[in-house]
Amino acid sequence: MVNDDCLDSCPLGYFDFYEDICKPYTSKSLLFRDDVNQNQIKYQYIKDTLSNIFYKSSTFEQGQNFQGPFRFNDKILYSFRKSSINNILEFEITIYIYGQIADVTGVIFEINNYRIGAITSELSEISAKGGLIKQILGCSYNGFQSCKKIQYYITIQSFNELDIVLGIRSFFNISDPLQAWGLDQVIVNEIEPGILLPQVCSLWYEGKCTNQCPTYSTLNGIICEDYGSIYKNPLYFFKEFYPNHIINDYSRALIDLKNIEFYQFENRFLYMFNTNYQGGILRHKFQIVTPHRKLRLMISILLIDWQNNSQDYFFELAIGSSLNQQKYKFYADLSNQFIDYQLNQEFPDYIYRNYTLDFIHNQKSFNLELRCFSPFDGYCSFFDYFIIIEKCDHGCSKCDINGVCQQYDFQDLDKISYQFQNYQCLDGYWYDDEQCIKCSFGCGKCNRHICLQCEDNFELKEGKCFCQFQQSNGICKKLWHCPQYCQTCSKHYQSCDSCDLSQLKVLNMNTCVCINGYYMNPNFECIKCNMKCITCNGYESCTSCDSQSNRQLFQNMCVCKQGYFDNMDNINCQQCHYLCKECYFEYDRCTECDTQIFRQLSKGKCICQVGYYEDNQQICQKCNSNCYTCEQENICLSCDIQQNRILNTQQICICNQGYFENQVNQCQTCHYSCIYCNQSDEFNQCTSCPSSRIKSSDKMNVFECKCRKGYFDIGILECISCKPYKNVIASHPCYSQCGDQILQWNEECDDGNNDSRDGCVDCYYTTDRCSPNICKKCYQGYCIICNDGYYINKNNECEICSQSCITCINSSNNCLQCRFLQIDQTCKICDQEYGFQIKDNKCQAVCGDNMIVDIEQCDDGNIIDGDGCNSQCMIEQGFICNPNCQIINPIIIILKSDPKDKYFNSKRYCYLEFNQDVIIDGTLSQMINMQINNSSVQFNSNISHLNPQSLLIEIEFLNNVQNPIIQIEISTPSKIKNNQGVNLENNIQTIQLLSYTHQSEGTKTATNSSSNFAYFIMIFLLSLAGFSFITGGLSIFFNLLDSIQMLAYLKYLNIIFPYNLQMYFETFGFAEFNFLKEYISIQITILDFDFKISENQPDQKFAEEGYSSLFIINILSVLSVFIITYFTFILSQLLHKICNFYINYLHNNIKNDNYFIINIFQYYLYIVAKHLQSLSIIYNTQFHNNIIRTIMTVAMDFNMAIFLQLKMYQYDMRFSYYLSLISLIVYLLFIYYGLIAISKKQYEFVTLIYKQKHESFLEGNPEFHQNQFVKYYNIIILIKKMMFMFALIFLYHCPYFQILISSIQNIIFIGYILLIKPLKDINEFYKVILTECILWLEQLLILLIYYIQSGTNQLDQSQISNMQILGWIIIGLSIVMLLIQFLIDIKQHAYFLYQQYAFIQKMFEYVTRVFNKKDQQIDQIAEELIKEEKNGKLKSKIIAYQFTQDRKMY
Repeated sequence: MVNDDCLDSCPLGYFDFYEDICKPYTSKSLLFRDDVNQNQIKYQYIKDTLSNIFYKSSTFEQGQNFQGPFRFNDKILYSFRKSSINNILEFEITIYIYGQIADVTGVIFEINNYRIGAITSELSEISAKGGLIKQILGCSYNGFQSCKKIQYYITIQSFNELDIVLGIRSFFNISDPLQAWGLDQVIVNEIEPGILLPQVCSLWYEGKCTNQCPTYSTLNGIICEDYGSIYKNPLYFFKEFYPNHIINDYSRALIDLKNIEFYQFENRFLYMFNTNYQGGILRHKFQIVTPHRKLRLMISILLIDWQNNSQDYFFELAIGSSLNQQKYKFYADLSNQFIDYQLNQEFPDYIYRNYTLDFIHNQKSFNLELRCFSPFDGYCSFFDYFIIIEKCDHGCSKCDINGVCQQYDFQDLDKISYQFQNYQCLDGYWYDDEQCIKCSFGCGKCNRHICLQCEDNFELKEGKCFCQFQQSNGICKKLWHCPQYCQTCSKHYQSCDSCDLSQLKVLNMNTCVCINGYYMNPNFECIKCNMKCITCNGYESCTSCDSQSNRQLFQNMCVCKQGYFDNMDNINCQQCHYLCKECYFEYDRCTECDTQIFRQLSKGKCICQVGYYEDNQQICQKCNSNCYTCEQENICLSCDIQQNRILNTQQICICNQGYFENQVNQCQTCHYSCIYCNQSDEFNQCTSCPSSRIKSSDKMNVFECKCRKGYFDIGILECISCKPYKNVIASHPCYSQCGDQILQWNEECDDGNNDSRDGCVDCYYTTDRCSPNICKKCYQGYCIICNDGYYINKNNECEICSQSCITCINSSNNCLQCRFLQIDQTCKICDQEYGFQIKDNKCQAVCGDNMIVDIEQCDDGNIIDGDGCNSQCMIEQGFICNPNCQIINPIIIILKSDPKDKYFNSKRYCYLEFNQDVIIDGTLSQMINMQINNSSVQFNSNISHLNPQSLLIEIEFLNNVQNPIIQIEISTPSKIKNNQGVNLENNIQTIQLLSYTHQSEGTKTATNSSSNFAYFIMIFLLSLAGFSFITGGLSIFFNLLDSIQMLAYLKYLNIIFPYNLQMYFETFGFAEFNFLKEYISIQITILDFDFKISENQPDQKFAEEGYSSLFIINILSVLSVFIITYFTFILSQLLHKICNFYINYLHNNIKNDNYFIINIFQYYLYIVAKHLQSLSIIYNTQFHNNIIRTIMTVAMDFNMAIFLQLKMYQYDMRFSYYLSLISLIVYLLFIYYGLIAISKKQYEFVTLIYKQKHESFLEGNPEFHQNQFVKYYNIIILIKKMMFMFALIFLYHCPYFQILISSIQNIIFIGYILLIKPLKDINEFYKVILTECILWLEQLLILLIYYIQSGTNQLDQSQISNMQILGWIIIGLSIVMLLIQFLIDIKQHAYFLYQQYAFIQKMFEYVTRVFNKKDQQIDQIAEELIKEEKNGKLKSKIIAYQFTQDRKMY
């Protein structure tokens, strides 16, 4: 500023001083300059302790355009000398700020250890304290996310010292190494000040030059004195109708001017009236709330076309009211000092007069009447209309007519002086805009921000006060000791300059704190934190955790992240086996498995679920439908008994004995007589018979199975033997009688006689046991010596010896003379039982008998080539037999990526394992060599063991990378063998990982800001909904919950959301009622079914949010809402009884005691009880409606619980599955019930019973409407929610149809709203339409995001950028939607309260009439309010009357 003119910069010959004043100077010369381009360092560098530890390099590097970077508490010092002690120093310092400066941090500038200014940050805005910032430019520097180039300017004039030391230091947060600063240049100019000449001006008004005095001032010499200057403390209360000014609306309402028609008069706008208008009387009633003691009225009267000078025509001012009115009457004659004019044709003749009237006045009202008694062709008007009051002293709320204060403002007692004769603030304060503002620290007297005199022990420099000692409670004391936590401290400020590192203390933002891993106790000692903490405020109270140790902060403890376990021998959490979702104590002792990959918990291991097998990639694949468990898809390990299948030798589940496989691949029962049958249940289609039956024909492939001789058929598989049946009747199938010449079941012959010589004796043929072919000597029909090659058994019968024996005794293999000898000369038993046969009179091994003997290498029980063991029982190439033959299983390295990796997370997890169990000679992790296909990629890696045969490889990318390919090589493959003894051959494997895109701090900050803003709006609206639960009008907010739920469930669309949109959607998670999202091995037993939540998980996105596929788990959160509703109903009934008891208590007291008067507390308690009683009555009678509203509210979660279960059926989950089916039927029945309820006759809708039970179905609809479809609004919402959830779950793997069906639903619903108009509230109509349209647009944009990422497994940078742009649009739309909800809901609720509560209507009417100046109504309403709120005795009478009326009701 120069001569009161505002300029962008000081002109030539002037310099900046105290930020807003330009002062002249005589000369200006360069005293000192340090420019980085000079390639030399002119400063002394004082490194901070942490800078010495972490940053060893020099602060200046060749080729860079600045000096630095400096960090933490780094400081630099410049030294130079002034040429004259009185000269002024001008500093121009250009610095760089790297990173985001946190609040209460910044850069300080000092002169000779006095702080003269600083650059700090407040609310993320860079500002200067002392001096000014002339320019801020953007810049960039590697390693920092942001950069600012700042040009700082300050002048110093009162440092009367020749030797100057300029210090620049930072006070950054030591926990953030990404904050730094650098120096571009320092220029110091020495200025010899000039003489400031006074400004020459012809006229002055209020300290400023002017060409003409305003009409509301008088000329005194060259000074224009305002009319208000007559008073010490003036205030214009009314100031209108002066030149070049149009009256404003407030003043027009104040003097009650309606339908104004203005006329011009000497650049003024006039309002004219006469006797024909309201009798020629204008009444002005002013309410003056400002405490005052005097009042001056200044007004000019204008009389137009007054041609008659009769005393009957006059103008009168009446001031005051009733008997105290003061009247001033003015006549239209020249003797009464009116001035006569003859001017233009608009006002051909007029007269006017100026009046100034002073009053002693301290009342809050001022009444004025302007009375015009004029001829019919004459008019009155007025101009230059001013009312000026003299206020009481500042801080005085009431003063007398002499200005003596009678009552003070309590809050200003310690700030101001109350002397009217010498109106001023106390020392240490300065006056500004009706306030006494305290001077800066240590200042005793000041002129605004410039200190004029310091307090004791303070030193004045540059208009500021510095304390060279210790300051405490605003007093500057001599410094004896630094604060206990400082090593050294500043002599001007109570802050540390350095800290004792040996005590583990470092400087942080001008105070000493403990280094990371330690905390400061009350004795200012640094104590080590728990080793799991990075920082803490107590041994067991962590404030941050080391993410490198895989820990996260939870309830002030550093616990292991999900998928990690606490190893007592290691501070780092170890990763669980990749198949474990959670584990305990050991990496492979699982406590929870990922059911999304079809794993279940079994004895601490995550194995494939029943019906699945583990392939070579260790992925659970589904078995053949005939298998219960399997090794491969078509190689079963066990069969489902309920399917009537058994496992054959080829490991195929075939139909069990007595069943055949029909055309629909189900096992059907054969005829009861068949063991196996030919695809039919007919009796003659058997292919195998049981032992008690024989074939009907040996020449047919299919036959009938008849009972053997001696057996009979009773309709079951096996025939019944006749042996147990003796002496049965003749009709029995087992009847037998020897000698009846009828051959029976137990007879070999029956010749009807007992002749022993005819070959048939007792119905049996005679024996040949004494045949000479086998017996040498016979006695009484029994052989006693057998021929060679036979031996006598226990029944004295000859049996043949084994083929290995020439002669034998007692048994066939007990040779006395051998036919074949072994190497040890013992008998070689050549019998098939021992795997040999006699062929060509030689004992040879039998190939195909499943016994390995002699020269056989293998014997698999067959002589089929190609199965590993050929027809000669020799091992075929490519097989190994030990003893069973197997194809040699080569060892394959399996690399798998983690499906939960996100493109915006820098870490990637890769699992290494083998396709089979292997034996490793050594440590597997030490054999690993790892490379990435792109050499420019920077990364860190960590390899840890999941078990001896599998590894977890953690890779953290340090920069952006597209489609990285990782190559893993095992350096010593010979040390790895499988159970077959085969070595690893292919020792190199590769895998492509998900690309990584680094998210900028700007993106993260913007995302957090958007989420926080949306969260703030939601919290405010939900708080308002909670308030409406008490006051009524809760139905207004139901649509809000539907909108928030829709935003919350959009995240389950099966697409990859950009970072900003994914984080934004997480904000709305609270709208889901599923509160059982985090659990560990929770087991629920229902009807003897044990379900593990962790073993039955749905699709990935639902599983990540903690949902289970079990209906009985997901429904718990929905049930909790119903339980809360029921308990609220119980509480409402209890509250009703309590309130009723209290009201009856007061009634009885008044009834029994005519002199009983309640106090004010009992009165208000009574009012509250009455209100709560009415609310509880409403809630109790609306219980059925509240249940209906609850069902509508939880419809989303209810349908999700149903459809998640219906999508996944397992036999062991059938109870939960059937329960979900029943719930779906109940939900459909509820919709049908709603259709029945809204299909009633029109007259039934207004009945009390209907409203108490079914009104919720019609909530928001017009009461009468020609179109009957308006009634289906809430039913359509229920169906819409069900269809949305159905598409979300059952079309999870078809994202295109997920989004398409959802958007079609929105279009149909929007069309229904627009065509049918089912909402009676126009605000609700617009709110629903706008909300649905925005949701539809968001779904279309999400479809575009899906289109961008479809057809590719890896996202490039351009795709991610496009997705993020669409994400910002979606976020913006949703915030607009919430703002619309916010504004409309507030408007609706305010209108509801106005309609519902009479007291609010009265208050609104009172305020309205205050502004409209309706005197009588104002007084009446004010008296009613006073009676209701302030008069205690009258209240008691009102209450007594109210109780009397209540007793009449009772």
